[in-house]
Amino acid sequence: YYNDTVEKYNKLLCEWGGKVYAFVQDGDAAIMYYRKDIMNNPEYRKKFKAKYGYELPVPPDTWDQLIDVAEFFNGWDWDNDGEIENGISFHPWHEELCIITFTPLFMSLSNGKLLWDKDMHPQINNEYGLKTLEIMKKLYQYAPKGWLGYTWAESFRVVIEGGVALALNYGDIGKNLLNPGTFAGSGGPHLKEKFGYALWPATYHEGEPVRYDPVFFGRVIGIPRFTKHPEAAFAVLKEVSKPERKMLHLSNTQSGTDIFTKTALDLSKWTINIDPQFIKTYLSALDVGVPDIMIPASEQYYRAMGAEIQKYLGGEQDAKTTLTNIEDNWELITDQLGREKQKIAWDSYVEK
Repeated sequence: YYNDTVEKYNKLLCEWGGKVYAFVQDGDAAIMYYRKDIMNNPEYRKKFKAKYGYELPVPPDTWDQLIDVAEFFNGWDWDNDGEIENGISFHPWHEELCIITFTPLFMSLSNGKLLWDKDMHPQINNEYGLKTLEIMKKLYQYAPKGWLGYTWAESFRVVIEGGVALALNYGDIGKNLLNPGTFAGSGGPHLKEKFGYALWPATYHEGEPVRYDPVFFGRVIGIPRFTKHPEAAFAVLKEVSKPERKMLHLSNTQSGTDIFTKTALDLSKWTINIDPQFIKTYLSALDVGVPDIMIPASEQYYRAMGAEIQKYLGGEQDAKTTLTNIEDNWELITDQLGREKQKIAWDSYVEK
């Protein structure tokens, strides 16, 4: 059963120091969704070129292009449904979730720079960190009003039900897009010709694209070493890890389980509508994926960053203050946890 899981998920989520500690139950990766029908509209393309001086890219390939396309499609009724649409949406930008956008964007801009150096000192308070925040704030302006309060399901629904032209978000959208009445909104097969899928935008360094996609928050199942009934626990783990059982979760439009098995590559195993191009793009994100930061108390770092970014997005402080506060808070967290211990964990994570 372990071998039915896509190998990169096993390595990222379940293995440490050459040992297997858990079984994957959900593979989370984020990609770009875009309304190819709207972006290929001849009238809109003509207006875009007149405004920005170049052909409307379908999909946007760079972060600068993404900003232009999001701005162009923000604040007007481009699908003629009588409602005003927005340019772009993302996964929710709650405190613990801002890092999911910040990290791949920062690494793209900086040509692969990591958040910390080998001694666990932050490496974000620089030109690349400032540019990252600048881009996040620009894109935030083209998102639906009140975005910082959106839930996961709402962030999926606004895409599926036609509220935005672009989205940087998780696989729940692609899995549910072609099906009615899901937990993430009501779509259907008619949307297949309207949507396209791509990796997140790149920054070009010496002519080469550098792009990263988030692979944060996949779920796993394991057996605690202090369990009183290890054999019973293993029986449960074995049952829920059967390929056919996992496909039941994947084919359930009320679940948040995303593609993580090799069995899912066989379209005949699905009982819901699924676009093979989505599956292909989704799994290709693993090749440029930035995984969950698996060091002790990682959530403390996430929340410390997110709280400051939210203040910045809300206009309470400037970008430099935001980065300085994150840096100071991260240093404090590391010292409180024990810098030497954190250095060892960070080094193991980087090597992994």
